[in-house]
Amino acid sequence: MQNNIQNDYGLPSEVCTNLSTHRRQVVGMAYVPMQKWSMPMPLEKGFCSGTIFYDLNKPFRQ
Repeated sequence: MQNNIQNDYGLPSEVCTNLSTHRRQVVGMAYVPMQKWSMPMPLEKGFCSGTIFYDLNKPFRQ
């Protein structure tokens, strides 16, 4: 027997078991400063770094 109970979103309850937790969360806001233009790094180096911009190259320590 299938559960045909629907929640506030109009979806079957088994599909939306965690949607009630989203109601308690607030909308987030972020500030992203403008990036100043600089010459990009060579494509081969940028490919290995994951970015062609020196200012965005923030390698993680291993």
